[in-house]
Amino acid sequence: MKNSIHFIAILAALLAASLACSAFEGDDSESAAPGVLFQDDFSDSSSGWDQAEGPEGTSNYENGYYRIHVITTDTDVWANPSLDFTDVVVEVDAVKAGGCCQSWRPR
Repeated sequence: MKNSIHFIAILAALLAASLACSAFEGDDSESAAPGVLFQDDFSDSSSGWDQAEGPEGTSNYENGYYRIHVITTDTDVWANPSLDFTDVVVEVDAVKAGGCCQSWRPR
């Protein structure tokens, strides 16, 4: 249960940061609204997000999405686009594509 909560929280933060702002030149994603610093639709696998694989899990682009897969229980897997922002609002659209049968509930 703890692992699921960490995974969803990390995924939400990750995807929120990716969709909340747009700073890359040549970004083919939808035009950013005024004041948006960075956004990403993950259609370009060179947009800057970590691409890592290990025994605990993976974080990588997959079929137009960015997938974070946690393999080892009680493990955090994350990624970032190597950008720093302060005082921001983060929004994200996320989907839990699979996992254990435990239902996740916010605390």
